[in-house]
Amino acid sequence: MNGSEIREMLIKNGIISPENCGDGARNIILIGMPGCGKSTVGRKLAREHGFSFIDADIAFKEKNRMTPAECIASLGEAEFRKRETLVLKSFKPDRRICIATGGGVVTIPENREILKELGFVVYLKRDLDKLSTKGRPLSAGKGVERLFAERSAFYEEWADVHVVNDVLTEAVSEIMNEYCKKRYDNKTVSDILAEKP
Repeated sequence: MNGSEIREMLIKNGIISPENCGDGARNIILIGMPGCGKSTVGRKLAREHGFSFIDADIAFKEKNRMTPAECIASLGEAEFRKRETLVLKSFKPDRRICIATGGGVVTIPENREILKELGFVVYLKRDLDKLSTKGRPLSAGKGVERLFAERSAFYEEWADVHVVNDVLTEAVSEIMNEYCKKRYDNKTVSDILAEKP
């Protein structure tokens, strides 16, 4: 059963309503290393499960009229991080949005409370040798191993759940099961469906 079929089954059985896909439904926030697949997973999850999708890097570009890479190159990482935090603060909690954050969001302690307020935080993990550095100046400059050493403890601590992203469909499925457990008294999607006649 794919994501849209599960969602339709949940609606059909009265577990969620189409109205529950708007205000009041918890957001899902994806954190993890640059290139771990946050945007790809987020788009698929949103499409299949009735969430809106926001890529924080695209929101940054729209608000600042430059990409994160351009901001880092012209104004420095410290200024980029200040502006990144302002973008996060502009998002609203409980809107049923899946938000793919930038990989370095965990480098600013203030962002932890912002993310927790926004919703259910998922640490998306991927082997370091599978991470792309293309278009990612900090990954290319410092190297993914160093960035991982600096950030991994924060990813672990900040997240409500950790999900490995080796297979896209499995990652999306696991995120939704963990999301349902959090929202519906520790029950997975399968548990919820099994309870209904």
